[in-house]
Amino acid sequence: MLSSWYSLLSNMTIIHFVTVPVFCGALLGNMQAQILKNAGEPNKSESVPLQVVGDVTAPRPIYAPEPEFSEAARKAGYQGVCLLSLIVGANGKPRDIKVVRKLGMQLDEKAVEAVRTWTFEPARKDGEAVAVRIEVEVSYHLYQHGQGDLQSGEPSERALELRQMQSQIYRISDNQACPASSPDDRPVATIENLNLEGDLRMPSADRDQIATSLKQRTYRGNRDEVASEISERAKGAWQSSGYFNVQAQADAHVLSSGPVNERVAVTVQVNEGQQYRLGGIRFRNNAAIANVEVLRQLFALKDGDVFDRAAVGKGLEDLLRVYGEFGYAGATAIPSIQLNGESQTISLDITLNEGKQFLVSRIDIIGLDESGFQNVQREMALKPGDVYNQRLVDLFLQRSVPRLPADASLEPPFKLQLNEEAGTVAITYDFRRCHSRVGEN
Repeated sequence: MLSSWYSLLSNMTIIHFVTVPVFCGALLGNMQAQILKNAGEPNKSESVPLQVVGDVTAPRPIYAPEPEFSEAARKAGYQGVCLLSLIVGANGKPRDIKVVRKLGMQLDEKAVEAVRTWTFEPARKDGEAVAVRIEVEVSYHLYQHGQGDLQSGEPSERALELRQMQSQIYRISDNQACPASSPDDRPVATIENLNLEGDLRMPSADRDQIATSLKQRTYRGNRDEVASEISERAKGAWQSSGYFNVQAQADAHVLSSGPVNERVAVTVQVNEGQQYRLGGIRFRNNAAIANVEVLRQLFALKDGDVFDRAAVGKGLEDLLRVYGEFGYAGATAIPSIQLNGESQTISLDITLNEGKQFLVSRIDIIGLDESGFQNVQREMALKPGDVYNQRLVDLFLQRSVPRLPADASLEPPFKLQLNEEAGTVAITYDFRRCHSRVGEN
């Protein structure tokens, strides 16, 4: 099987696909073409290829035979990813094919040979065919859906194990008890007044927005618990405006109190400190995704922007999500911060622990009857025996919602159980009614 997807992350146009030799079926029918735009102004000279940007459309592969495994790689059980750069001419033919990231074991040469035979529907500008430069990422994997040994054609022990995995999708009766939860019987605090004090340089409009946001939240607990939570939220808001070393201390005063609700007035003393900008981001130990430009573009902050703690957190989430799309379900990213008081900049070193690439060993579905179980099974793009892919998990959850019973959860939770030693992951989707729709009790 040949599966295709295209990255939103690189400053070059990159086509990503996984190729599985010998046992692939009708490849062209399974290929989805979508090429994303590049940054930069297009050059109108035919001798210099354009960038896929603005009104320059992307080329679309219409004939794309898969690369073959080299004999050396086949015997060694070697697999991995290589990256090619090429120009797709106005005639739809590729030229100037170069290896950007080598894989070795003669697999790069095999990839070049195959791509050289490809034919594209050419890129277009103002309705006319034009030449563009793109990159193609080729990922070689030895086994797919329990096929046999690639060298001998006989079922290997690993191939048989993958074949057995394919049938491991189970329906678990919904009479299992939902996870126990303890009701929060602490009193609800309503913020009647909230004042931000201190030698503040943040614009007043931004401060007013923070104060409004803090007042609109629901708080539970005694006066000290409410004050502590507001202190942390105020600190986070200032840190998202570049004041990384901010200190915030809230004091809550009870105006009126009842059995389940109290009204409080809050004063937050803020010591802003310096405002910082982003100095740069570096990545360490990123072997599986070696292109640092791809990783850098996951972070919306540009060098020189006001440092935003929330934006950095979002970038780290997106970074791990991309690793999850490549099967690295246990990957972690640890940021290290270097402050430069003189230049008022913060630089980030992000150390990656990629871990193993996981295969899906089994899938459990809780809380559906047989009909619902059969329905959601048809929506599964990720099945036992496949390399784990977080994007396909998300896609399944989105597609399964219209097929669910009326009282099932709109956002069924899922959990992963990793077996580090075996390099496998078990997935559980939980559709029980205790995970209620928004607005239901």
